[in-house]
Amino acid sequence: METYGFLSIIPVLVVLVLAITTRRTWEPLLIGAIVGYIILYKAQFFNEGVAGFFSVVGNEGNQDLFMMLLLFGAISALFERSGSTLGFEKVATRLATNRKRSLMTTWVLGILVFADDYLNALAVGIAMRRINDKYKVSRQFLAFIIASTGASVCTLLPFASWAAYMAGLMDASGLFPEGAYSAYVHTIPFLAYSWIALLIAPLFIFKILPLFGPVKLAEAALNENRLPDQTADILGKDSAIEELALNTEKTIDEIKTSISLTFIIPLVTLAVFAMISGSVVKAELVCLLVLIVMIVAQRLMKPLDICESFMDGLKDMMPGVVLVTCAFFLQTALERLGLTPWVIESTKDFLSPTLFPLIVFIIISALAFGTGSFWGLAAIAFPIVLPLASVLGVNLYLASGALISATIFGSQICFFSDCATVVCMATQIKNSEYARTCSPLFMVNFGLSCVIFLVLGIAL
Repeated sequence: METYGFLSIIPVLVVLVLAITTRRTWEPLLIGAIVGYIILYKAQFFNEGVAGFFSVVGNEGNQDLFMMLLLFGAISALFERSGSTLGFEKVATRLATNRKRSLMTTWVLGILVFADDYLNALAVGIAMRRINDKYKVSRQFLAFIIASTGASVCTLLPFASWAAYMAGLMDASGLFPEGAYSAYVHTIPFLAYSWIALLIAPLFIFKILPLFGPVKLAEAALNENRLPDQTADILGKDSAIEELALNTEKTIDEIKTSISLTFIIPLVTLAVFAMISGSVVKAELVCLLVLIVMIVAQRLMKPLDICESFMDGLKDMMPGVVLVTCAFFLQTALERLGLTPWVIESTKDFLSPTLFPLIVFIIISALAFGTGSFWGLAAIAFPIVLPLASVLGVNLYLASGALISATIFGSQICFFSDCATVVCMATQIKNSEYARTCSPLFMVNFGLSCVIFLVLGIAL
């Protein structure tokens, strides 16, 4: 594959510098993509850039993600304005009777909704936002818990979305004669980052590991009623929801008693239909239909109010759609620049069998963070990494585990990734706030994973 050498990393550096200095998200991504196209096509960058942008918008997989975000906004708005979340709160608080139980309920739900990481973030975020608000859990810490379970669980179960895709890439290498499924099952014990991310979250919940850095400050500010601006906006919005519920024909207590199923049944429908159909978008459409029917049947909202809430929900998701579009636009430039092959080719001469798993984990993690690409990155990296591992005599399951672990870490820490954006939409925080507060906690997982891959490299 043609590469542009060191020039290929310049757009990533531009994005990181601008994001850090401006605390903005979509603008640095757009500028980084434009810089990439200038490097690629020089005077013709405008025409090629427009074509590249339309290829992103016209991509069927990307369109599914855009639709998923927009429909999630509509579903979330109808849940809130119909008072359905208040009904669920009455049921859920029987389990989540204090702060720790509320967070552990969030963590357990994150494991149970295992089919897809997007579905995981959407369902758990909707279900647990208000309950964690009640026990003064910051939305930043909630985002960390949800992100820690999503993609991690999807790689530890061989029939989830991430696992099925990665198994296919492993099988395509031709180095696993036992077949894709069996090869992936043998890889699961070596998914160090996924195991650590899943198991570290409860340690923070029970304060066995103390919170630190910006997320600790966010928690302290929330409990001392010195609210950060983003959290203050969210709590103000949720308070308005109760006022909307009071405007219905029923009292708050009557709503909590009678409409808890208006929240639970559509969400269960969403999860079940997503697993049956294999499409989150189709599941959301069915969920939306069921939700509207239940709202109308109980006279919780007037038809025109339902339409208005639907449109408001779509508008709420537009910033996320713009951000993801710009991230995919940047990815097209980086793929054409050949960033991933250049980095791997530049470092392969320094590889040794002992350090191979650690170096693969670090390099692919850096690429995943810088590019916001995970499945695409894995598709490029597997055909390079596995033959190198075979030549060096490195355990192929260990090498695969290191590569997959790196993509999971990237999906959780990259603030402009599609995975992080869905988590931010679900918890209603800004991507820049997610990066500032959650990144230090994810780096704990990263450091422990580095130690494990170093030990495994020595032992195996």
